[in-house]
Amino acid sequence: MTIRNSSEFNFNDVFKEFLSNFSDFILFINNSGIIEKYIGKINKNEGAKREIVGENIEDLFSGKISTQLTNRLIQNIRDNNQSLKITLRIKNDVFHYKIKVVLYDNERNIIFFRNITESQKIVNHINVEREKYHSMLENSHAGIWIIDKEAYTLYVNNRMCNLFGYNKHEMLGKHLFDFMSPESKKKATNLLQSRQEGVKEQHRFEFLKKDGNNIFTRLETSPILNKEGNYDGAIAIVSDITNLVHSE
Repeated sequence: MTIRNSSEFNFNDVFKEFLSNFSDFILFINNSGIIEKYIGKINKNEGAKREIVGENIEDLFSGKISTQLTNRLIQNIRDNNQSLKITLRIKNDVFHYKIKVVLYDNERNIIFFRNITESQKIVNHINVEREKYHSMLENSHAGIWIIDKEAYTLYVNNRMCNLFGYNKHEMLGKHLFDFMSPESKKKATNLLQSRQEGVKEQHRFEFLKKDGNNIFTRLETSPILNKEGNYDGAIAIVSDITNLVHSE
């Protein structure tokens, strides 16, 4: 997209583009990456405008980004007509922006910046929490087994794999019935019906390990419901009670 083929800035066109993108600020840069003008505030909490005219745009990026990489980044965004999320380091503070590069003329580009720092903080927090809970699941002393509404395996943790003697690749995507005898399948069919009806329960169940031996387990099972409240699968906490059963 080219706003205007002119050596003069047309601020009417720029302002329209500025509004359409709901940008926090915009930069005019030449082909050498030098900032010639900017509109708006880099940081909404910033009082007076920081004087950045004459600086190279790569100085705004956090980390060590070469001029060649910066120019390639701008060229790629402009040619593909797409936006990109970047991190800027301004006045020793780190901000996250979504940017859009538009060709102004043969010598200049315009970059529209939308501040997404707060939303990025939320995303980062969610990612940290996700990693924390994922670590808890993976390091649990009990097996964790999640199936979809058709009883195909969506997730197993390391302990679950160790109990059955499989690796994750071998268990993921397999049906629940693939890990039990024909006799156990009949019992499992009734138990799955209970899950679909929203029943949570504890019970013993006999599975087959990869080596063909039986393993007796205690299952704590709960249904998984989608946002409409319909059955969407089940999760089970699995404990090995084989030794206990043999001693009874």
